[in-house]
Amino acid sequence: MNNLIKGETGDWEVVIGIEVHAQIVSNSKLFSSASTKFGGEHNTQVSFVDAGMPGMLPVINWVCVEQAIRTGLGLNAKINRKKCMMATTNPFRFIQQVRSEVSKITWPTRREVLLTTVMVFVLSALAAIFFAIIDWFIRFGLQNILSLVS
Repeated sequence: MNNLIKGETGDWEVVIGIEVHAQIVSNSKLFSSASTKFGGEHNTQVSFVDAGMPGMLPVINWVCVEQAIRTGLGLNAKINRKKCMMATTNPFRFIQQVRSEVSKITWPTRREVLLTTVMVFVLSALAAIFFAIIDWFIRFGLQNILSLVS
């Protein structure tokens, strides 16, 4: 069977794939010990890792990994085991890489931060005034309508 389609610049190979997403049943999240129980109160199923607290490192939930491997084997799927760079990297080398990436970021100047902050305050104040005027008109209109009815 020929999967090639003729094009102006050359032949194109037709490749059709399928991507499947599944949810693994677990009592905790994949990279933290926080609960996954349905229906919990807001913000009660969050750990320090989920909240992104400084110094917190994620820990893999091996039950999820085991279930994923079992599912893959049960479906006769090809399991591609990729290396985790952070786990095998020297801590000093990792810090160097992070510092290198951070140095590539273009940070805003003090003036840009100040102007943006002032702009946010001004726009917030204008929005507050606008909604106060709208609220006054609605209240005035309702008072007039209710005084006519009674």
